[in-house]
Amino acid sequence: MANADLTRREQSLGEQDPITGWYAPSYAETTIEGSIQPKGAAFPTLNIGAYARYPHTLFTADVIRVGDEVKDANEEYYIVKSADQFWWLDQFSHYQCELEKRSPYAQPPTTSGTWHLDSNSLTTDPRSRHKIWLETYLTAANMKLDNGSTNASTIISFDHPPYYCPISQVFLTKNVDGIFSIGKEPVQALYTHDHYPYAFIESVPISCYTVNKAGLTATNLLEQMEQEIRHVATDHPLG
Repeated sequence: MANADLTRREQSLGEQDPITGWYAPSYAETTIEGSIQPKGAAFPTLNIGAYARYPHTLFTADVIRVGDEVKDANEEYYIVKSADQFWWLDQFSHYQCELEKRSPYAQPPTTSGTWHLDSNSLTTDPRSRHKIWLETYLTAANMKLDNGSTNASTIISFDHPPYYCPISQVFLTKNVDGIFSIGKEPVQALYTHDHYPYAFIESVPISCYTVNKAGLTATNLLEQMEQEIRHVATDHPLG
């Protein structure tokens, strides 16, 4: 007999990888009830009816959160990209979630392993070199909460971790006030007159993120973080 059982894989964030700065995700499995429908499907079985808005739409009255995964009876895995609440007057009805089918490839390890090094035993990835540069010279005392005395808690990480996690989860669950996020843009090669490459220009954008909290005005901390990057670049331009 058919049933509505699905496996919810609740995401939580563990320790940071020493190279990338990404938090290692883990997933706790529980059983929920719900229905995954293709885009355009409509049915009146719920209190206020339902219409599937996304290519894969989950309807469930059980707790679900953005960043979680859902596994169906066919062993297909889906990432929860949104979780909108629907109410019937003053009564909660259900969640309508946008799902994205997860790649069939294995999840990456919780740590990123051994990276390529140069002759000085430093990682050659420009993101990692900039991360080391900031970690070495950033001054925590130059970034304060609104009271002007408590140091803000900041982290440095690469852009785009290989798993889906809204940045709000980092601020909510890891006691982080500000994030320095390091990206990577396409490399430009420089050539000699006979088209021999002799150097490469690598651009590494650094973005700052923060949120308003009790005792923390985001725009205030953001300005402090930006100024601290300027201080590091001015005082230690060669790393």
